Amino acid sequence: MQARVRSNKADHDRLTGNMVCASFPDFLSRPVKGKSDPHLHNHNFLFNATFDFAEGSGKWKAAQMGLIMENAPVYQAIFYADLASRAQQLGYRLVWDGPRWEIEGVSAEVIELFSRRSRGIEKEAEERGSWSAREESQMGSR
Repeated sequence: MQARVRSNKADHDRLTGNMVCASFPDFLSRPVKGKSDPHLHNHNFLFNATFDFAEGSGKWKAAQMGLIMENAPVYQAIFYADLASRAQQLGYRLVWDGPRWEIEGVSAEVIELFSRRSRGIEKEAEERGSWSAREESQMGSR
């Protein structure tokens, strides 16, 4: 995390290494036709605030989110790696299935059965001819 430094005609960013974040675990996907599927994920709210120790006794400043947003895929990969590690510590055996880990022994049919939202997003992406991860993510939020 960086702070925006704008005092005394300055116009640069300074590394602070801290941020204020609220994290809310969620266990279900958004409903499709009134039904939600199991989907473990977090909603994270990053406040526009970071503490800059560099100025005297320190000061709260506006956060510069550019690097955070640029590196979001890295943070997502870290989250899923940690989730996989914790699942294994609980005794689940995992298999790598392309872009994600799956629990060993859960059939493709069961995964498909509980993936209504993903199917809807993939269908819309195919109809639009749009396949970038960013565009699919935006479709998912709509």
